[in-house]
Amino acid sequence: MSDLPDTFDYIVWGAGLSECILSAALTRAGHSVLHLDSWQQYGGAWQSPTLRDLESQLAEVAPGARLAWAQPAEADAWRSRSRYFCLDLSPRLCFCRGDTVSALLQSDVSRYLEFLPVSGLYTVDEAGCLERAPVQRGQLFRSDRFSLVEKLHCGRFAEFCVSCQPDRDLADAGSFPELLARHGLRSGPAQRLFALAVGMSPPDSPAETVVAGIRRFLASCGAYGPSPLLVPKYGASEICQAFSRHAAVWGAVFHLGADPDRPPAEARRRLIVSDRFAQSGWLDLGRKRRLFRQILVTDGSWAPRSEDQQDADEVRLAVCMLPGFTRPLLAMELPPETGCCPTGTRVVHLLQPCSPGESPPTDCVQCALAPFTDLRFERLPPCCQCASEPTAANLPTETALDKNLGQSDSTGQPADSAGQPADSAGQPADSVGQRADSMSQTADSVSQPDDSVGQLADSARQPDDSVGQPADSASQPANSTGQPADSAIQPADSASQSADSAEQPADSSGQPADSAGQPADSADQPAAAADDQQPFRKPSCILSVCFVQDDLSDCLNPGALPDNVTVVPSLYSDFDFDVAFQRAKELFDELCPGQEFLPRPPDQEDLVFDQPASEAPTVNGDCGEGENEGAAEAAPPATPAAEVTPNGDSSESQPENAR
Repeated sequence: MSDLPDTFDYIVWGAGLSECILSAALTRAGHSVLHLDSWQQYGGAWQSPTLRDLESQLAEVAPGARLAWAQPAEADAWRSRSRYFCLDLSPRLCFCRGDTVSALLQSDVSRYLEFLPVSGLYTVDEAGCLERAPVQRGQLFRSDRFSLVEKLHCGRFAEFCVSCQPDRDLADAGSFPELLARHGLRSGPAQRLFALAVGMSPPDSPAETVVAGIRRFLASCGAYGPSPLLVPKYGASEICQAFSRHAAVWGAVFHLGADPDRPPAEARRRLIVSDRFAQSGWLDLGRKRRLFRQILVTDGSWAPRSEDQQDADEVRLAVCMLPGFTRPLLAMELPPETGCCPTGTRVVHLLQPCSPGESPPTDCVQCALAPFTDLRFERLPPCCQCASEPTAANLPTETALDKNLGQSDSTGQPADSAGQPADSAGQPADSVGQRADSMSQTADSVSQPDDSVGQLADSARQPDDSVGQPADSASQPANSTGQPADSAIQPADSASQSADSAEQPADSSGQPADSAGQPADSADQPAAAADDQQPFRKPSCILSVCFVQDDLSDCLNPGALPDNVTVVPSLYSDFDFDVAFQRAKELFDELCPGQEFLPRPPDQEDLVFDQPASEAPTVNGDCGEGENEGAAEAAPPATPAAEVTPNGDSSESQPENAR
């Protein structure tokens, strides 16, 4: 660093998202910027470390974090695949028409990034089960959770949210449930659909807050496909690195691993400091917000099997309210296609923000999820005081590592999900997660995706054309267990299902034949009935990381700051990136009033290099291939070559002006 200048216009401490955006904007405005960070990676609190980096730097990036393996004996094998993991410390969403995407397109930083659409959006019903939110018109009218009148009211309410004037139409709206009631929507599914899934706000919030979220959600629909939400591939730190690369192209200097106590240069104008490096008197920690985080690596998806087989690469979100919290929980499931985990696994991020001064019942999100059975995972490691050791009863015989490496247990065959032992031939009575009889099989031919980005209707709501059964769930008879089939996640019974692809015959007792062509005996019926009660096996947890992050965006004390110091919040508890972009733009307008924020760089075709006339090459008649285009344009039209006759004489057949 000895060859660096002694002074810069701006010195930025911290490589978080807002700091990197601000660094790129200042550099594009023509200022010299020195960007420093004490950590060795870009991103600050927005890092996406590998598995080994997360373990080695957990105490530094997330103080007080607790990391636990469900099977400690498998830890070394998973560490050998560390580079396949990108575990976000602060995962967030992008709205297709939000400030994040607009800034990326305007500054041309988007060429450094890749995104995937969020195709599955879920909420949790009163029974604690996942329900897919019908956020598209076709999904809404295929849903069986709303009556026909409610579907019409939902469409009209969405149109009202888009066209309303908040100052005029929402002045006396009151709470959001009261606004829904005035539009004929009083049911729980309607409140969960608009408040949680679309508005991403608590259902009892003021009407203005939820309607603003609905307007942003609906405005982003159709921008880049049916999904209004995007997630960056390889983690949120990619956005920080993209803006750092953009700043470096325009002249910014970056130094990672710098010593905060020994800055290498001085700032001529202003020192921009992340709140990680702020002095104690600059912040009022009494107004901080806590964000409870948990990272789970699982061996499968939380979605039902009928959807998981068709949407293996789907990014899923679940928004719900936990007891004891005033803000909703966001559960984000990332498949291997995002580049965040190896094949055969999923990364689940749980984000639970708290209001200032709120005292949650527990600091473990997974423990707070106890009432919601569909978001609980099997074989949870003891990551907190209220978690218990995994028992042998809920552990599958085949481990998650065996599945990913294509291995099996010592017996060669896994036990079935109901805990039935293998028979004398060494074959399992019912393999893990598979149904023994064809009564529970769903025909693959009717489970086709609904659109190009992976959105699809629930296969249980689609008719089976081969048997001509209607799609109305009210016409479905009860299954073999005596329980009515759930139209959202339960497959229909034998009256509405076609035979499987093997077309196995049934014996005289009505039981389908097994794979060997023999009829299933009575000993296999209890296992099949137990499997029918559990239509899909919950994924097992491989790794769990629990930690707490602090949102200090409301803790700044401007009166205590020196005149040449600006403090930038390093983290925000919102579910999207837009707040970080808005804060960076506000600071840029204060530092550089009247200048454009992140202007679009010129295209290479539009670049013009000025050259003095005295240095321009002379134009003569022998212009060869080495002359530049400017000289060729300045020269008069070249004389065409003379036509050569067979006898070697040249016939001057050119026009008079050419001579």
